[in-house]
Amino acid sequence: MSLEFYRKAHEARASSIDGWKTMNKNDLVNKYIEVEDNAELADAYMSAILCRYWGIIASFRKNSFRSVHDETVYYDWLTYAVMRAIDKRRWKDPQNKLYNDPNGPDKVINRCLKCARLGWYQQSNRPGKKANYATDSIEQAADNGFLNEDKESAEKISSVAVKDLVERFMKRGEYVSAFAISGIVTRDVFDTTVEDGKKYLNFNKKRLVKYLYNLSEDDCEDFSEYFNIPLDEATHAKDDIAMLSRARLHTAVRRSLTNIKRAYLED
Repeated sequence: MSLEFYRKAHEARASSIDGWKTMNKNDLVNKYIEVEDNAELADAYMSAILCRYWGIIASFRKNSFRSVHDETVYYDWLTYAVMRAIDKRRWKDPQNKLYNDPNGPDKVINRCLKCARLGWYQQSNRPGKKANYATDSIEQAADNGFLNEDKESAEKISSVAVKDLVERFMKRGEYVSAFAISGIVTRDVFDTTVEDGKKYLNFNKKRLVKYLYNLSEDDCEDFSEYFNIPLDEATHAKDDIAMLSRARLHTAVRRSLTNIKRAYLED
């Protein structure tokens, strides 16, 4: 099935809802929850939600590197994120900071989208798989002179799960390295160029430093959820990084990239 097939099918189902194209996305999600016991109506609202988020697929197509050969993977990420967010419905939890936030559904869906994307890349980072986004990202950093990569280390990299590496750095107290991996894999720290119809990534160290220099509570929550790190530990790491000046952070990032290579080679 193609992306176009899925899009048309969902638009057809959503058409039973008057004005769905102009409804607020958050309202659509909350309405789905109201009618979820009505299978037919819930199905229509789910299709409407997916259609309203369909534009994110174009963003995935533009920003993902050569790992994704089947574009329906983007559709899988989207459906997973929407269903996961609705299952969690944190904006309805009195103990959650998103409680009663009118934009809560959208915030959780976007966070789940990032999680779905990262989860797929982690799964592809197993023995026998082609080079994946996380590996490509670190290799691109190497190509820009921050690591001295070689074929042997590249093969080692492909067999190591990103999550395991982050956990290892957190246990060692190497917080810049842990968050640097998060930035490399999940944030826009690369310049994209196209030559002869092929897409290339060029590592931008300044963007990674900017991400680390401006870590927020939301970044900590993302980090905690992506890598299954307790939130209090992620927050402690963020606070530790915040004590570094921008100049010292530049040095720490350069050292962290070397640490990442060494950690890969330990396996």
